[in-house]
Amino acid sequence: MTRIDPAAANAVTSPTPVGQGPSAIAAGEGAVWVANTQDDTVSRIDPRSAAVTQTISVGARPTGIAAGGGAVWVANSLGGTVSRIDPESNRVEATVEVGEAPQGVTVAHGLV
Repeated sequence: MTRIDPAAANAVTSPTPVGQGPSAIAAGEGAVWVANTQDDTVSRIDPRSAAVTQTISVGARPTGIAAGGGAVWVANSLGGTVSRIDPESNRVEATVEVGEAPQGVTVAHGLV
């Protein structure tokens, strides 16, 4: 992942290494979250230091991620599931089977 600093004329800062095959990114719930498709994980990044502070195992082939409503939601395309990460514990608290191959997830107006 690469950070762009708008205060420095949109300069690109040094990259932050995350997992294999980063495919989606979300900001919220106190962090930046990156879905890593090839290793079935989500990287939690501290927005101030740009350092990975946690790597969380999720379902098979995460391709979409959203943060809001007190949780981080991950669409696992190969597993046909959506996982809910609790940002306080950095753990998957629930996994819901949705079928087929979900590619994305959104949080809006208190709904997922």
